[in-house]
Amino acid sequence: MEVSQKREAFIPYSRRDIIELCLQDGKLPQYSLQKFRDFCSILLAYYHFKLHKKLEVLKESYAPFNPDANPKYVANYSDL
Repeated sequence: MEVSQKREAFIPYSRRDIIELCLQDGKLPQYSLQKFRDFCSILLAYYHFKLHKKLEVLKESYAPFNPDANPKYVANYSDL
């Protein structure tokens, strides 16, 4: 039986630490450091909003099946 080598990689650093480690590496010129930080902020915001949308879709999809909730629904899920 073949063992799969595809494993999830754990990175023991926070996003901020990774950005700072990249900046401290010394391979970026001094005038590009702030541009790199700005790029990282834009990239973080992009993925935050992209994944937030997916999370909201998941929450909406799970809502009718949640055994712990007792909400009043506006949408009629039996028509779907």
